[in-house]
Amino acid sequence: MTNERMFRGHAGRQLGLHATGLMLALTGMLAISPLLPVVMDTFEISASVSGALISLMWISNAVVQYPAGRFADQFSSPTVLVGAEAVLITGFTALVVAEQFVIFALGVALIGAGFGGFEAAGLVHIGALFDDNQGRAFGIRDAAVNAGSALSTVLVVVFISYASWKLAFAPIALGLGVLILLTSLSTQSPYQAGRPHLNPLAALRSVTDTQSIIILLVTASTVMVVWQGSTSFLPTFLHRAKGYSTVYAAYLFAALFAVGIVATPAAGFLGDRYGYLRTAIVSTVGGAVGLVLLTQARTDSAVLASIVLFSIGLTSFWPLLYTYLAEWFDQERIGASLGILRTIFFAAGSLGPLLVGVVADSFGYVPSFWLLGALFGLSAVGLAFTRAVSPTG
Repeated sequence: MTNERMFRGHAGRQLGLHATGLMLALTGMLAISPLLPVVMDTFEISASVSGALISLMWISNAVVQYPAGRFADQFSSPTVLVGAEAVLITGFTALVVAEQFVIFALGVALIGAGFGGFEAAGLVHIGALFDDNQGRAFGIRDAAVNAGSALSTVLVVVFISYASWKLAFAPIALGLGVLILLTSLSTQSPYQAGRPHLNPLAALRSVTDTQSIIILLVTASTVMVVWQGSTSFLPTFLHRAKGYSTVYAAYLFAALFAVGIVATPAAGFLGDRYGYLRTAIVSTVGGAVGLVLLTQARTDSAVLASIVLFSIGLTSFWPLLYTYLAEWFDQERIGASLGILRTIFFAAGSLGPLLVGVVADSFGYVPSFWLLGALFGLSAVGLAFTRAVSPTG
């Protein structure tokens, strides 16, 4: 496949639409993180409860990963994509109108479930469209993830400054509505529905029949704890532990993902050339060092440099992982295979925000980020073991 085909024709349009959907959804989802201090004050909740709120979003994401991937395998990935977008719209609308915490929490849960379905079906969709250069295709996909994450800061700053913070989620719902229309008009795949055959235990056994995949599953689960814990609480950490204003902390939060816009396609390219696991080991070690340095940074430049280093490791991991797994699994069952694995490590990762919140309430935000740094370092060890028993990485 030539580089031009990645951006032109049907495959390029579908990649662009899916990337846009990811960008919109993540812009809204991760706007919750820099808004957590405001949410905590509005609904009068503690750090532990706010951590549980973010954990609820990610556990909802985990629950739908396997069934959504299986449905996309058996019937139609566009059906799942459009249905997931509708759930996302409902969730973001609930955040706009929420006057009680229970409604806000329900909206957060719906957003998690919608995003889980959208991601799972999107991986199947992109995998089917791009036979070659999958590392670059997944890198572009993850660049959109990071772009949306960075744009969440713009959303927060604008609406905190000029309007109600809850209204920040309204344009996300509107944009996803437009995307449903564009997806319906451009897809060449039929919309099919039915009841998928689900056998999660058999699916799990089929993908964990090698030692390398088992080790990689544990490693990915650990990285997801770091991802969800750090991205959920980084703005609050910068605000409470480093003394930055809410707005300035949001800008630094955006830097985490702005770096990822460049790092993820670069990681995909390097993975295609030098090996996905080898590239992931190097980037993960650097990311763990960056996270530990962040807890000790005393100047603005040191804080920014630490975030950049952490971002390279954190954002590079996922396109490298997915491309490695996409080559490992049978393409006809890749949705179910990736779905069951993602269910496990998203479920494990959903404990990250709760873990950070509880440790922060008990010991402070700095020790909670020390813990995340240690877990990230252990992830690099897991990758090294995986590569040792599976030299093809």
